[in-house]
Amino acid sequence: FDDLLKSRGLNLKVYKGQVKRDIYKNKIMSMIVRNSVSVSEADIDRYLEANPTEIPKGGQIHVEQLYYKFLPEMGTKEKDDALSRLRLFVKNIKVAISNIEATSNIQSNAPKNVSLIQFDANNYVDLGYIFPDDIKEELQDSVRELNIGEVSEPIKTKDGIYIMYLLTKFTTVAEDKEFRAGIRNKIFETKYKERIEKYFTEELPKKYFISVV
Repeated sequence: FDDLLKSRGLNLKVYKGQVKRDIYKNKIMSMIVRNSVSVSEADIDRYLEANPTEIPKGGQIHVEQLYYKFLPEMGTKEKDDALSRLRLFVKNIKVAISNIEATSNIQSNAPKNVSLIQFDANNYVDLGYIFPDDIKEELQDSVRELNIGEVSEPIKTKDGIYIMYLLTKFTTVAEDKEFRAGIRNKIFETKYKERIEKYFTEELPKKYFISVV
């Protein structure tokens, strides 16, 4: 790496300085553009009117799932040990959840606090909005017993162990704040990308003249 820098007339200290300046510039640019993007309730309503198939049905639930797969060579003791470890794992998750103020946007806290993806991204699945009958039969009773924001105890099946996390139960578009928050984020990301593109292709060239030699 040092040799590569030298070939470009740089050293590590100078290179780090350039990287630092680039990071600052990107952060400032992000703040300038991001702060100019907003999503209104009317934007959400228009999006849903244009995309009715994305609206869940009454009675559907939003569930996250963590799956621990049993390997063919695993014996009874290894499976029981895995179950014991996951019971402790769930206990820790429940403590984390209890320390979070119960709000309608609890999902926004999930990545750093309670989301199952935090612990094993490879075995994590966001099942989205589903009916309880849509999941494996062995899991249905446990999921039906969950209240919003609750995590199930580890559910042992013949193929592995499942942990289910219930984010919300869908009622109506107007009442389901978690669902509307998800749509808001989707619209924001689209607007943000469009705003970035417009800033660099239209607004920035008007402010500065760049000559390419």
